[in-house]
Amino acid sequence: AAAAAAYIRDRWGEGPAIVVVEPEGAPCLFESARAGEPVHVEGSPTTLGRLDCREPSLIAYELLSHLADAFVTITDAEAAAAAARLAAEGVSVSPCGATGAAGLLALDGATRRALRLDSDARILLIGTEGPV
Repeated sequence: AAAAAAYIRDRWGEGPAIVVVEPEGAPCLFESARAGEPVHVEGSPTTLGRLDCREPSLIAYELLSHLADAFVTITDAEAAAAAARLAAEGVSVSPCGATGAAGLLALDGATRRALRLDSDARILLIGTEGPV
């Protein structure tokens, strides 16, 4: 997430909103952003194994604390539903790879407005995990 956020800011500046999405069972970046410093979280089991981080990388946290506009957590069920929805559109990703889509779908109205996600918004979702 940090490398992608740095690249986006380098190429497109402050225009794009960057949202970091994590499983609610491993919200180390979400909780670190809330605390204002890197923290270790106990978390709970998650099927999103590649995102099962209990403590953030210090470099990643430093970058994301300055570059990200929002941090969101999603459930395993939301990730699976997003993967199924993407598959119905011909995009094959695992639930782990669908976390960005799940995060987008989970945003409430106030957050959508704050991020300028209206009917004219263009959205780039990054899914790096294929179906398993």
